Amino acid sequence: MKHFPHKHNSTHATHTPAPKSWAEKIKAAQGPKKTCWYHNVRWKMWIIILLTPMVLIGLSIAIIAHTAPLLDSLLDRYSENPADAKIALHYYYSYIASTIEDLPIIPGMKDAELEHLRDVRSLWRRGIIGLAGISFLLGILLWRAKKDGMLRPGLEYGSLLTVAMMIASQFVPFDDLWTWFHTLTFPQGNWMFEYNDKIVQLFTSEFFEAAVLRIALLALFLAMCVYGLAMVLKRLETRRNAADQAQKPQEIKVATVEKTVEPPSIKESSFQRQTTPSARPKRFSTDPSEPPEEVLALQKTAKQHLEEK
Repeated sequence: MKHFPHKHNSTHATHTPAPKSWAEKIKAAQGPKKTCWYHNVRWKMWIIILLTPMVLIGLSIAIIAHTAPLLDSLLDRYSENPADAKIALHYYYSYIASTIEDLPIIPGMKDAELEHLRDVRSLWRRGIIGLAGISFLLGILLWRAKKDGMLRPGLEYGSLLTVAMMIASQFVPFDDLWTWFHTLTFPQGNWMFEYNDKIVQLFTSEFFEAAVLRIALLALFLAMCVYGLAMVLKRLETRRNAADQAQKPQEIKVATVEKTVEPPSIKESSFQRQTTPSARPKRFSTDPSEPPEEVLALQKTAKQHLEEK
């Protein structure tokens, strides 16, 4: 008997290679690593959540600061000299929009006050440029996140974060918040003045507190609008998913019917091909009271054998 050499088959090579290093041995002993919930969250959604409050608050500040009737009404209520305060405010806004670097001398203001107004102008311009850049970046991320399905959760959680920040800011004393803001934006410390200075008399702390409250309310309103948009998108997603789930069972049923229903077999033996369809005996008769034709045929053959005997 001739023996053939054993040939290596690829189907038998299903064994896993043994771990080589101690790190691979530890990983093999631990088994497959479980994925946590934060592994499924993409970076686009996190950036959208962080940028949404910044854009909403920045837009609220820009809208309130450029609403002249609102500021005039606040100056009438909280300024010690509303007429001079309105003139100084409109004059200062024209100075911000102009290309003049040096602020002209304002009657009654000292050099320290004018220097602080110049710093506010540079801060305001940098803030407008930063707000435009962040808004542009957020728009690109929203457009890209729409393809990945991260648009709706990013807007939803970003608006909720804005609402939480605005509510939390109302529990912080305004003096502490105002001091922290000035120490962060004006580290040189030229923002502290005496009570008898002109800038303090025109623009009091009550005026800024009322303006900040209006900014918080506007940011809260914009956040609720964004949250409503996210809820509309969520409802559309649920409807789309329900329609897809309702369509899947129909596709499965059609596939199973196509698999079960097969064409009739055309394979026949040589004897069946020779016989005609009329010569094929029927196994069962249509009338249940009559015996089958096979039984009748057997009875006839039995009678013939008895007669022959």
